[in-house]
Amino acid sequence: TIIYLIFSTFSFSYAVYVYLKEKVSPEEIKEAEFVEVFILGTAIDEQDIERSIVDVSARSCNRLLWGADPTKDDALDRLRIEAMNEGADAVINVTFWEGGIDALWTNCWQAINASGRAVSLRK
Repeated sequence: TIIYLIFSTFSFSYAVYVYLKEKVSPEEIKEAEFVEVFILGTAIDEQDIERSIVDVSARSCNRLLWGADPTKDDALDRLRIEAMNEGADAVINVTFWEGGIDALWTNCWQAINASGRAVSLRK
């Protein structure tokens, strides 16, 4: 919380606040399993999209030198949870990239980031 308050005056508040969560619970992962994921380049018919909601992003982070390496699966689980929390049932145009110098701002030795567009699909 102190880190959040300090950085909020420097416009870093969103990035720091979002990534402070260490672990995702198995319950959260299970709850978000219904969120479909379409990696960038995967064909999806525009008519299947009922509405576009918001851009979402997530990070799998290794905060300790001896900790587990970040994974795409963890980043994707976190991305699904973010999309679910926004009321989406799918994420389109998902991309991944490994954290570079920005990983230091969020206290990560290594990071894998994921981002995409949260959408609601036609039933």
